[in-house]
Formats: sequence, C-alpha cells, structure tokens
Amino acid sequence: MKIFVSGKLFEFEEATVKWRPEHLLAKLCKKQLEQKQDVSADPNAVDITLPNRPSNDLGLIRSPDAEIEASTADTRSEHITVHGRSTDAFKAIMAYYQTGRLHIPLCMCTGAFKDEMDFWGISTSELTKCCLYK
Repeated sequence: MKIFVSGKLFEFEEATVKWRPEHLLAKLCKKQLEQKQDVSADPNAVDITLPNRPSNDLGLIRSPDAEIEASTADTRSEHITVHGRSTDAFKAIMAYYQTGRLHIPLCMCTGAFKDEMDFWGISTSELTKCCLYK
C-alpha cells in the first residue's frame, strides 16, 4: 500500500493496518483494494464513516486546512493521497500500526497530535502509558 501524506510517501503492507479496521487508514486501504485503483476520497463520493465525526465530513476531512483527494489516473500507481496533515504525526501513527505502541512525537504539541489522532480515528486510550500525561 502507498499513501502520500502532505507530499511524503509512506509504504506499508495491507496487514499492517488491517488489525484496526475501525480506523480511517484501514477504511481507506480497504476502499482502495476494492476499487483496484487509486482511492477516490472525494467527500461527495466516498461512503466512509467514523463515529464521533461531524456528519458532513463522511469520515474524511472537508475543511480549508485539510482535505483528502483522489487521483484515479493509472492503476499501476495505486495510492491514497492526504493533504494538510502532519507527516511527523503520521510517522508515529505508522509506528503504532507496526509495533502496537502509540507515542507522541517529541517535536509535536500534544494538542496538535490529538487533532491528528482524531482525524485518523484513533482514541487517546491507545496512547502508551508514558505519553498519557504529556
């Protein structure tokens, strides 16, 4: 699987995110695999919903500072594209999927990381104990 987060490419195996099917990344990956092409993450076209999100965002972001967009040009370059999100936070989130331990990056404000967790559908209860009181 390939995902571009604010222009930075991340690659991972599908199984890496499969164990957390309720998270946005797992839902986007599933959608991409079903379509066998670049995922269409147009908020008007995709039926991906998460609990505790505004009903108008369809589990995606429809705001001026963050959007997920699609590229459907070539099935040989299947990927997901996400704009306006922190690559530092996404590195920590990918490490979480790989290790099962979620840490707040030292370079990030806890509030900003919480915003990223909310975007990706990750609960604060999934933070490791060492990061709970930062």
